[in-house]
Amino acid sequence: YPLSAPKLSALYEMITRPAQRAALTFDPGLVDRILEDTGTDPGALPLMAFALNELYKVCQKDGRVMTFQAYEALGGVQAAIGKTADTLFTTFSRSEPDAEQTLIQVFRELITVDERSTITRRRTRLSRVTETASAARLVEALTRERLLVQSQGEGAASEPFVEVSHEALLSSWPRLVLLIENMQADLLLLRQVQIAAQQWEYSGHDAAYLWPEERLKPVVAMLSRSGRKLEANEIAFIRPELDRLVEELHH
Repeated sequence: YPLSAPKLSALYEMITRPAQRAALTFDPGLVDRILEDTGTDPGALPLMAFALNELYKVCQKDGRVMTFQAYEALGGVQAAIGKTADTLFTTFSRSEPDAEQTLIQVFRELITVDERSTITRRRTRLSRVTETASAARLVEALTRERLLVQSQGEGAASEPFVEVSHEALLSSWPRLVLLIENMQADLLLLRQVQIAAQQWEYSGHDAAYLWPEERLKPVVAMLSRSGRKLEANEIAFIRPELDRLVEELHH
C-alpha cells in the first residue's frame, strides 16, 4: 500500500512509543535532536531507524537510558552511517584481497547523476552488482547492516533489485566519498549518454540524433575505464558510426 511520508509529529511517536513499550527512556531533548539531524527528506525514516538501532546497541550495555553522550560518541546520524560502513569494510578487507576493486564494482552500479548533475543512489538489478563471489559477499554484508536494501521487482518472474538504503551514505563514508570523486566525470558523461539514447529512442531511432565517431570515443574510453554496464538501448546508441554506415550500404 502506498503511504505518504510521515510528518515530524508522527516520526516523534515512532521513536517514543516503541521505547515506552520496551521501558526505554531518552535524555531530555535527545529525540528532538535526532529528528533535527535526520531531517524530513523522503529517506528520513530509514535513516532515523538506522541511527536509533546504532544508539540502542551502545546504550543497552549500560541500562535502559538512551543518552546524549552515546549519541555524540556515534557522531550523530550522519557519522554513525559512515562509521558503520567503515568498520564493516575494514573487516571485509581482512579476508578479501581485492576488497577495493570489489567496492568499486559494487558501487559503480549503485550511484548515478540526476538531472541537476548531483550524485545520487540508483536502484539496479542485484545480478548486475553481484557478478563475482566477492561482490556478492560485500553486498550481503552491507545489507545485513542495513546500508543496502534488497527488494523484489514487479511481476511474478521479476528478479531482485538492490539500492543504497540511505542517501547520507554517499556523503558520510569517507572511502565512498573519495571513490565518487574519482568517478564523477565518468558518471556525468554516462548521464549524457543515457539522456541522448532516450531522445534517440523517442525519435524512432532517427539517425540525426546519433553522435558522431569523435564524440563516441570518450564514451568508449569511459566504459573501458569504469566497467559500467549499459542498457540495450544505450549499447545500440553508441554503436560505432562505421558499423552503422556499412550496414546502410548493405541495405
